Amino acid sequence: MGKNKGQDDTSIRLKISTWNRLKDRKTHPNESFDDVINDLIDLAEEAESEGNSNPAVTSN
Repeated sequence: MGKNKGQDDTSIRLKISTWNRLKDRKTHPNESFDDVINDLIDLAEEAESEGNSNPAVTSN
């Protein structure tokens, strides 16, 4: 297995400030960044389907 272990994974470069914002959105310590990003995509798609193509930004 070795090298192929993460064959369905990829890497992206983020600014530290972006990484911190994603980290702050975790609902529990073991939640993955993939889960956080997918939750954000779901929220954006939901807002889009409700006719709001530019949802208001809220802070935690």
